[in-house]
Amino acid sequence: MITKVQKKLRYDVDFNKLDLELIEIDTVIPYNMYIRQDDGYVIIVKAGTLIDEKVYKILLGHNIYISRKDRGKENMQCKNILEYISAAKDDSNYCIKLLYKMNDKFFEKFLNSKNYNLDPEDVDGLVKSIVLLVRHNIGFVKDNMVNFRNDSDLAHHSLHVCIYAVNLGAVLGLNDQQLLDLGIAGYIQDLGLKKIDNSVVSKDSPLSKEEVESIHRHTILSVQIAQHNKIHRPDIIDAIRHHHENYDGSGYPDQLNSDHISKYAAILSICDVFDALTSVRPYREGKTSFEALTFMMKDPSMMHRFNHQYIKVFIRTLLK
Repeated sequence: MITKVQKKLRYDVDFNKLDLELIEIDTVIPYNMYIRQDDGYVIIVKAGTLIDEKVYKILLGHNIYISRKDRGKENMQCKNILEYISAAKDDSNYCIKLLYKMNDKFFEKFLNSKNYNLDPEDVDGLVKSIVLLVRHNIGFVKDNMVNFRNDSDLAHHSLHVCIYAVNLGAVLGLNDQQLLDLGIAGYIQDLGLKKIDNSVVSKDSPLSKEEVESIHRHTILSVQIAQHNKIHRPDIIDAIRHHHENYDGSGYPDQLNSDHISKYAAILSICDVFDALTSVRPYREGKTSFEALTFMMKDPSMMHRFNHQYIKVFIRTLLK
């Protein structure tokens, strides 16, 4: 229902007519909507209201206004998704759907870019939204894993790694700026795959030595894409480059061991492998969470690759 506030507002700000075509149905709006009444403006729809078809049809019968301080919010974009997530943060299911929606828009734009361009503000908006949700609800990831789309899509994998990493980083005591940097690294760590022949990336049979080497280049290519888009913070670049390093020194591209792998890279390694194992791939079915974690902890091919302290914390975040 529409919420009316019968108090006239006499703020010393301008109001602008709202183009209702910019409003997406079934969206929780992060700003007040106003109508003119006598010599002032009255709130007809409060921030935090779900605009469904019924409400939208009612709005079409009025001239609707928005405060100048809220201009720009009416056009939902990745860079202002934090406003929309903030307005609906108590509805995790809605927020997950909104994250997927904006994530898909981001990747559609990036994957269609001939010059590997992305907007760092878009990345910031998406990652800050995830930080907000994890901070707001300690059980956010555990409660919503069932809604994750466990396919082989690069866009979805990138979103999941970011969510898992922010969640694990929060439990490990990282502050908000550190979580932002960690989340950005996790979100863009695999973008370099766009520079690799898709027939190799999506191959459903064993890779040749040359093809494996080609895939391994994606960490360096992802760093190049980050730097090309003016993302230079050292912790982010290090984590992107080294998210496939292993604690036993068997990883790539620099064969680092446990003494030289950063906290961010160690976190991303766990989150990246976990999401890959629980997702369907062209050559296999996805594992359950329990199967994936058991495999990572106990299988001879995996058990020496990770920081086991972090894995144990990661497990607790999924079980609480």
